[in-house]
Amino acid sequence: MKKAILSFILLLSSFSFLRAQCIVDAGAALSVACGGSVQLQAKMSAMKVSSPTTNDLYQVHFFDPETGYIAGANGTILRSTDGGISWNMTTFMPDQTWNSVNFASQLTGYIASFGGKIAKTTDGGLSWNVIYSDETRSFSKLKFISLTTGFAISFQGLILRTTDGGASWNQVSSGTSAILRDIVFVNGVKGFICGDYDYALGANVFLTTTDSGASWSNSFVTTNLDNFYSIAFINENTGYVAGDDFPCKTTDGGISWSTTGWTRGFCLALWDDTTGFVCNNFSVFKCTDNNSFPTYILDGSVYFEDI
Repeated sequence: MKKAILSFILLLSSFSFLRAQCIVDAGAALSVACGGSVQLQAKMSAMKVSSPTTNDLYQVHFFDPETGYIAGANGTILRSTDGGISWNMTTFMPDQTWNSVNFASQLTGYIASFGGKIAKTTDGGLSWNVIYSDETRSFSKLKFISLTTGFAISFQGLILRTTDGGASWNQVSSGTSAILRDIVFVNGVKGFICGDYDYALGANVFLTTTDSGASWSNSFVTTNLDNFYSIAFINENTGYVAGDDFPCKTTDGGISWSTTGWTRGFCLALWDDTTGFVCNNFSVFKCTDNNSFPTYILDGSVYFEDI
């Protein structure tokens, strides 16, 4: 995220739901990747930076090493232009909880809410306009893979796809009625969606597309009855998925998976192809493929939302 010192941002809260960002500094040669953003250069020391709000914060997204956004409750949208060191707040539709944010370019970005709305900015987050609204839906994540093509995922296996920059949205079959939690793309055509276990199908939900999201099919990951919450790929071949059980790893682009010794968690970020970080409610762990004992990075009376 920040060229010199930022490796990743943690969204956290106390029991009173006071939110802040926690930054972990980074050395000059390493990088961290998580689903929709890349954070650069890290060393392991955590510091808390000032937040302009006490509202709940749900997702952080960096378009480049300097420019980042955080979506939150009560219409909260935070923006940083210095790699997450400082944040400015704007409010758009205070009745909405914006829980996902993603930018397709420096100026064009999107936010989605639990209340079934999608909004768009074309001026770097200075102003927003609602481009989709359906109160019967509750979005969990947004992802754009180009200026024109993007996705919104939700409950009941809902996948919405746009190919015209959000002017219109069409439903794409997912083959499941489970809650969909996370979406990533490793290139312009191949992507993955994970979600809760589908008891009707008797299968985990890990969807794969190889045609830019025009169609999706379920892929086998594990025989465990897992809910999957987070996906992260460091490159086109190597990735992890985190859920109720130990995270699983692929080194062949999702064709096959093996169980790791990493700790369970609902949010995942990668440092390299063998090292990552997992949020597990009130703790953050550093995990490595060759170490069966995850290392505490942060632990305490805070609840982490995103990394």
